Amino acid sequence: HQYPPAAGGGIGRFTADLAAGFAAAGHDVHVISSQGGARAISSEHGVWVHRVADHPRMPEAIRYEPAGLYLSRIGLVYREVMRAHSEKPFDIVSSPIWLAEGLLVAMEPRLTSVLSLHTSSKTLFNIADPMKNAGKDPLTILEAHCVSVHSHTHANSNAAVAKVAGEYVAPNGVVVIPHGVTDESPRFARTRRDNGNVRVL
Repeated sequence: HQYPPAAGGGIGRFTADLAAGFAAAGHDVHVISSQGGARAISSEHGVWVHRVADHPRMPEAIRYEPAGLYLSRIGLVYREVMRAHSEKPFDIVSSPIWLAEGLLVAMEPRLTSVLSLHTSSKTLFNIADPMKNAGKDPLTILEAHCVSVHSHTHANSNAAVAKVAGEYVAPNGVVVIPHGVTDESPRFARTRRDNGNVRVL
């Protein structure tokens, strides 16, 4: 949902970097992003980006349900994944815990799905309003279910695994791979004297 150029956070940046890295290594990479008005597919930095509607049309049965928007978005992402999968099957599908968008994908037996752990909605709700019972929020319930149905999980640290396990349930099939960042140092000329002193900002 936060995929660039949308204003977003670390999950969108992580997804963009991961996608570009896989594409640069020669893989056929697709990103499904649930933001953007009309449905569109474009090639961006070697990655096929499928943009689906941010506010999908909700079925009448869930139109007034508290989780209606989230369920509609989860369904929209699932349909786009399956449409693309029918044209050229995916070897693996990765989705973030955020917004539980990979929930139906994880329940699809024809796909191998990996959940990536990031800041959960429950964490944000607890920061915004510690007195509120975030465990009863529809989004946190969906995220908890998303964690439990995934057989494979990627985390950037053991602390992230412990945090999600404490908030929801212990994730399955965890592999910890710390985040990397692109080394931009060659773009900058060294300007300080090399006198052996350590400077801390």
